[in-house]
Amino acid sequence: MGRAASGRLGNDAGELDELRFHWGSAYDIGSEGGAYTARRRDGKGAILADALPEGLRLQIVADYKRMAVPRSILHVADRQAARAVSGITTGTTGASW
Repeated sequence: MGRAASGRLGNDAGELDELRFHWGSAYDIGSEGGAYTARRRDGKGAILADALPEGLRLQIVADYKRMAVPRSILHVADRQAARAVSGITTGTTGASW
């Protein structure tokens, strides 16, 4: 049984969880008004929507191929905290981010 057929049989929540696992760092994935939706986390482009999770997945893949969404944007404070915890230094003598 294909993904689209299994979605129609009531496994939509599991399929949305799978989409969130694979794409959640790049897209805010949810459901609104009977449609499954994805919004790019970088704020670019339009909201993606489909009646089935598999259709949404196909749209996400196509959108990402057109223009990848940055997945590891860290705020300056987060980078500084990560450096402090890991002992990483910046400059020419140490490792840098």
